[in-house]
Amino acid sequence: MSNPRPIIYKERILWLIFYPLASLSFIFFANDNPFLQLIRLPSFITDIFFSLLVTFSAGIYIRWVTLYLDKKYPWLEYFKKRAWLQCLNGILLPLFVAMTLEVVYLKLIDIPLASSSILYLELPLAFLLLSLSNSYYVASYLFRHQKVEIITIEKAVPANEKELVYLVVQKGFNELKIDIADCAFIKSSEKLLWLYTFNHDIYRLDGTLDEWEKKFPGIFFRINRQFLASARAIEAVTTTETRKLKVDFVIPLEESIYVSKANSANFRKWWKQ
Repeated sequence: MSNPRPIIYKERILWLIFYPLASLSFIFFANDNPFLQLIRLPSFITDIFFSLLVTFSAGIYIRWVTLYLDKKYPWLEYFKKRAWLQCLNGILLPLFVAMTLEVVYLKLIDIPLASSSILYLELPLAFLLLSLSNSYYVASYLFRHQKVEIITIEKAVPANEKELVYLVVQKGFNELKIDIADCAFIKSSEKLLWLYTFNHDIYRLDGTLDEWEKKFPGIFFRINRQFLASARAIEAVTTTETRKLKVDFVIPLEESIYVSKANSANFRKWWKQ
């Protein structure tokens, strides 16, 4: 699993508009008291302060969770797992914490839980607002990665002229050229192929590793069943006790990559060319 370039989210609308309005909605909409009676309550000011505190704290937490999961489980590679983790950590967990804090707050201001609107108004509203906040980050991420489309080879040339080889990425109605020298490796993950560039961009590929290996003879080497890599992408090679080769890429990976003992001689010959 790689560490792709961090996404820069445009969050100003969340902090300046969405979260303030969400905070006030808990005061004025998730409350069954009439407006005039509501603003006369002794706890009105503390209610606003508490709502702002909890809402903005949840916003900070959701941002942190999203950035963390972007690094560990990118949407494009681990969609199902990421969706479950985002829902659990970005919605259900903060919802539980927020409602627990609300119960504590009600006890502190001597409001019986049975006479509050926490279950039938505040709980559904909190779930909705947390879902919207997470959805904003999800939509922003997927929009940022519109370029993930099918890649095809535009020109095939001998390996000794590899600087002339480039790929074409379809982005809607536009095409983007990627020089083969900018391609680090191809990874198979969850029955899908992904091309990683030295700029930490990721593109989806059609076909199999066997097919792409045949398209670039001598340019890429089949490391194992999961990786097809360029020589420039390999930073170091270490011989293990079992005589397999541990491969370290210039692009950091959390998983360990190995070349089998039977394939190690061919790999060394190719890498040292």
